[in-house]
This record gives sequence, structure tokens and C-alpha cells, in this order.
Amino acid sequence: MILLTQYLPDADQNELDFFLSLCTSARRDSLSDAKNKNYAKASLCGEMLAKKGISEMLNIPVYDIDIMKNEKGKPFAYKNGLIIQGVYFSISHSGNYALCALSDRLIGADIEKLKPVKKYVSEKFCTEKEAVYLDGAQNEAEYTKRFFALWTLKESYLKALGTGFSGGLKSVEFDISHSFDSVKSSNSQYDFSINGTVNGYTISICERLDK
Repeated sequence: MILLTQYLPDADQNELDFFLSLCTSARRDSLSDAKNKNYAKASLCGEMLAKKGISEMLNIPVYDIDIMKNEKGKPFAYKNGLIIQGVYFSISHSGNYALCALSDRLIGADIEKLKPVKKYVSEKFCTEKEAVYLDGAQNEAEYTKRFFALWTLKESYLKALGTGFSGGLKSVEFDISHSFDSVKSSNSQYDFSINGTVNGYTISICERLDK
């Protein structure tokens, strides 16, 4: 598994302009017309990381790689109109960070900027056991940390499946009560990891165990 990240303020504008030029005209117009410019920049950075990672893994020039999404929003890489085989990837961005995780197996990744959350939100995606774990937090900061650990794990799983939220946030249950370094889940076909909570962000990765 390869994990590439980009801190948006440090992104090279010339490099971004180059990768923007590789996009379709419709994609360029969409990014240019976006009201949230930081979101558009993060989205472009995510695609840039994906193309660079795929190029490195498969020795394909970045200008031969197209990134397109299906109806569920899952991105795929294409060359000459055909899906590129042998690589899976997942793009995510939040706040000032964009990332792309790549693997030769199904993979999903999510990054979220930590921010205060209302407890009622957890009722929409947590199982009973997960809710008990959240309620055991000693303070708001700990609750926020636990909340986004669970949230990113679940979203990484749904992104690996390619279902989007229609797959159901409660369709998988996690136990991280002992440590973030030891993630237990109700789906034994996938490996899950929380790549730390640093700089106010949490990253989680979901990777299928077999090909």
C-alpha cells in the first residue's frame, strides 16, 4: 500500500496547472467554476496524487491516465478509454490536506479534520457498542478523537466497497476500545488501520486482504 499526501498551502502551482491541463474540458470548467476554491484545489490535488502514484506503480506516463467516477462516486483510472488493471486507489481530502492511497487490492481511505461534533450525530452511524465506546469519553476532546476514528474507518470501508453512504454506515462495526493501533471489525475480509491523529486530522485505511 502506498499513501501519498499533499498539504495544500505547499502545493506547487505550476504542477497543479500542469495536472489541470490534463483534465477534460468539462472537469476544468467544473473546478474553475467551483465556489469553494479550497475544495476545488483539494480535489485536483487528490487526482494529481492518484495519477502520480499510478504512474509510479505501473510505469504509465501521467498524461496517459484519466480519472473518472462511476455513478456511486468511486474513481477509476483509465488509459485510452479502458480501465487500468492492477491498481486500486482511493482519494480523500479535508481542510488543508489531500491524500491518495494506492494498492494492488481493493482499498479505501478517508481523512477528516477534527472538529467538535454533536452527540446526536453518532446515533445516525454508530452501532450500540460503538455508541457506548463514544459515551465513555472523559471530555469533549476525547469524544471528538473517538468519533472521527470511527467515522473515518467506516467511510474508508464504504469507499473500498464503492457503495457510498448507501452501503450503510452501520453495516460494519469497529472495536478500538483498547487502542487505535489495534482495530477490530465485524468484517474479517478487510484490514483496517488508523494512521494516527496528527496536526488535527485523522486518517483511516481499509484494504481487502485478498485480491
